[in-house]
Amino acid sequence: MVNTSKMKQIKKWNRTGEFHRSIQALQEAVVIPADIRSEAGCQEGFDTLYLYIEAQLYSGHVEEAEAHYPALQSLLYTWNGIYTHSYTANYQLNFIRSALDYALGSKLAAVRGFARLMEYGAQLDAQLRAAVYYYFSLADYEDYNVVDAREKLGLARREKGPTPFVVERFDELEQWIAIREARMEWEQLDRSTSTFRQIGELAGEQASSIHELALNADGSLAAVLYEDGIVRVWRTADGQLQAVIARGNGEAVGKRLESKDTAHRAALCFSPDSSLLAVGTGIGVVELFHVHGGKLGQHWEVCPDIQAEWLGGGHSQGLYTHISFSSNGRYVAVIPVVEGDVLPYADGVDMSCFHTVFVIETSGGQCVLQHAFREGRIGAVAFSEDERMLAVGVIGQEVAVWELNTGSIVYFDHDFVTMSDHGRMVSTSTIAFAHGSSMLAYPASDHTIKLISMSEWGGVYTIQRRAIVLEEGITVSAITFSEDGGTLISAEDHSRWKHGSLSVWDVERAQQLYTATIERSVAFELAIHEQGDELWVLAGPVLEIRRLSTLEQLKRLDPYQWHNSTATLQNASALADDRAACAIAFKGKVRFFG
Repeated sequence: MVNTSKMKQIKKWNRTGEFHRSIQALQEAVVIPADIRSEAGCQEGFDTLYLYIEAQLYSGHVEEAEAHYPALQSLLYTWNGIYTHSYTANYQLNFIRSALDYALGSKLAAVRGFARLMEYGAQLDAQLRAAVYYYFSLADYEDYNVVDAREKLGLARREKGPTPFVVERFDELEQWIAIREARMEWEQLDRSTSTFRQIGELAGEQASSIHELALNADGSLAAVLYEDGIVRVWRTADGQLQAVIARGNGEAVGKRLESKDTAHRAALCFSPDSSLLAVGTGIGVVELFHVHGGKLGQHWEVCPDIQAEWLGGGHSQGLYTHISFSSNGRYVAVIPVVEGDVLPYADGVDMSCFHTVFVIETSGGQCVLQHAFREGRIGAVAFSEDERMLAVGVIGQEVAVWELNTGSIVYFDHDFVTMSDHGRMVSTSTIAFAHGSSMLAYPASDHTIKLISMSEWGGVYTIQRRAIVLEEGITVSAITFSEDGGTLISAEDHSRWKHGSLSVWDVERAQQLYTATIERSVAFELAIHEQGDELWVLAGPVLEIRRLSTLEQLKRLDPYQWHNSTATLQNASALADDRAACAIAFKGKVRFFG
């Protein structure tokens, strides 16, 4: 092995970036097995291998570094198994593993590995923390996210004692960031290199976290519900405030009418023409505000006989009212929602409104349809494009389709998919009508996607049923049709393999055309933009943009990387209906991409 004085010299070379000298000095030593008869022998063997791998990695010989990693890992496991657990060596091993992943092109795995390492906080050596922050900054720079890249590079510089080699990397990266920032012009960037704008930040004492947000159809406006209970509407093009949404007495919209608390949950939804913003709070409370001016236009209460205090504290914080407009804004679907695994119950109180769908005419506020399902939680709702039909799915139970002009049921079955996320509305994305037709698609409990064609002649409907067969253990979390209705896109959760996938299906033949894996298992919203050959996928707060024709990933906006967090994030997010645009809440601001 290498003597003590030589080892000190090699460490100095690695600190200053003279890696070729370290490699030359260690080439013979790394092939000699470590002396595991003593803890000192394990330490010496580990240091020798670590310095050699580090030198090979940063001199560009990544494959050689990777080839020696298993020996380093095995030695540490032996060391920990026989002698005392070396936390420092474990941190070093985890760092070099993530650094190797980054160099080998597995950036996502690397960033996640670094994030797990940073959970040890002050236990990590300051030099190691500085190097991790450098990688965080580099990852953001490569994503054209100069905002976070600059912030994380600043964190790296604040750590004490980074090596001269790492300081050189800081300086180099700072120059790269400055050049990219100076050259960045939105209209000249392609999809893979474009980045977000930041809007919606409140100044000074107004600063507040974001609970909910929504985009209008063309993505030009973003409605944001802040922690202070106030809804503000921002223009996405220039970040200017369009309107503050408030009740006539100036009270914040996020204040529940039945309590003095601000709403932890609410639904925000623009009308198709962007003239109205619907806000759903409390127990079946819907308010329609004029976007230009922010004044209240209409106020509806569909469950006036239920009071929040009857539900108990466990439910009262998770109350809101789901709202969605029909394609031309004639109708609004209203569904009272309470979060939690169990629907609320109170002796002598009718709680059926929590499994009831209401359809209200926007112009006059008249309820044209009200249906209470026997039990269960409503999981999805969708209008047909011609506004004639409404489809509703109850989790693990019924699917029903109504003709709104007559209020009659056109289709009914008892096979809607069972979903694990019972704590909230699954949204409209798990049931869909094809554009310009009455074909309906929804995931069924028998591991299929049902394709239901409904044709009408003389007031009589003919129903044709077909099915796309899925593998067992797959749950569909979102579906959408192409513009011509010829293909169907589905997002699937594979419980067996703990990952998700996207599939493109031929509707006529009910056959899969192609598929791709997605890193986050549950994608809950899909949007097709055929003109740009793009599929936009929201999986939690993470946006993936893929090429529609191949499902190749073009771009990823990942709050987990922005936060460098391994915890589950609940950042509010939204897609625009008619434009390739997305908004994601982050640290009291909205990051808009499109």
